[in-house]
Amino acid sequence: LDDCGLKIIRSLGDGQFGDVYLVKDIETDETSALKIMKNSLEENDSPGFILEIDIMARLNHENVMTAVRIITPEKCKISSLAILMNSCQSTLETALEQDNSEQTIINWFYETSCGLNFLNSCNITHNDIKPDNILVCNGTAVIGQSCYYQIFTRFGIDDLVDLSLIFFGRF
Repeated sequence: LDDCGLKIIRSLGDGQFGDVYLVKDIETDETSALKIMKNSLEENDSPGFILEIDIMARLNHENVMTAVRIITPEKCKISSLAILMNSCQSTLETALEQDNSEQTIINWFYETSCGLNFLNSCNITHNDIKPDNILVCNGTAVIGQSCYYQIFTRFGIDDLVDLSLIFFGRF
């Protein structure tokens, strides 16, 4: 990833859709999380997948993880699409092992609810809410991107064009 100005520090884990790494920007020395999708862009070349990536880049809420930058195989020497996001200290599951005080749990529950409410206001449903997909960033609960695009499976492919106009008008 040197050709993109990023250096992999270590693996943060893997999920259903991709592997996540802690990376450092070579110029600014800032750390971020980089999710490299498991399937190539060609394998995911559906309107729903492309729309998910576009929507992620447009989401803007303190309790919802957003894409900072989309990296394509053409731009960097990687096997498939990658999403650069802000890095967080831990998942909610891990954070609860370290601090499970009543006030902290109430705060994280409230912050998670605010993030879900925001997604709901954008007509987006996160179909995989669980402690592993809620991150704790500087003490704040943030909903990690995971399965937003699955909401499109209940619509016909022809509806995606109209749906994208609705989503894009709200951002």
